[in-house]
Amino acid sequence: MKQYYWAVRPIRHENNPAATRIEKAPTAKQACALAFGRGVSPGVWEAKNLGSRLSVIHSDKQRIALLRSPDNWEEIK
Repeated sequence: MKQYYWAVRPIRHENNPAATRIEKAPTAKQACALAFGRGVSPGVWEAKNLGSRLSVIHSDKQRIALLRSPDNWEEIK
């Protein structure tokens, strides 16, 4: 199964912007479980697929731009 880098954070992340984690997993649910060590409850977490290339997370500028962009964040169900 192909693995992707996922950015995972609580939906209400404004109170704690440092809560975003990046994990490598085949699905957003699995990335959330790896990042926060708990089950996934609907309406609590959101994820963004950063792709399968490691170079995306090596560049600070690219990583910060991807995480700040409101595009492509989806609720994990």
